[in-house]
Amino acid sequence: MDLYDIGEEMRRAQADFHQLIATASREHLHRPTHGTRWTNRQLLFHMVLGFGVVRMLLPLVRTLGRLGYSRGFATALNAARCPFHLVNYLDPCLAARLLSPRATIVLLDAVIASLRRCLDTETERSLPAVVARR
Repeated sequence: MDLYDIGEEMRRAQADFHQLIATASREHLHRPTHGTRWTNRQLLFHMVLGFGVVRMLLPLVRTLGRLGYSRGFATALNAARCPFHLVNYLDPCLAARLLSPRATIVLLDAVIASLRRCLDTETERSLPAVVARR
């Protein structure tokens, strides 16, 4: 696992997201997506939410992994998947109504900046240990 590659992937995702928002018309953002029940705008927020979930879970995964509870945590998450799927679907529906596309960009930028700060504290040696404990 290469820290530089991870950072570059985050930069590419951020740039792609900015480009999608910048070039999408209002009508395009409100069109239904292919393969989901969301609109394009809702799906874009779901992408931001995904980065946010990763950021929030990193300290928890690290701590549980050190304590040897990562498998138990994964089991608990699997048991809670039905409520999770409902919240996972409804959050972007609500957020797309409340947040403008510009606000969504600001949120993504803040989350990725936080992930990058977290990544900057990792070493080539420590990162695989965090990922392997998932």
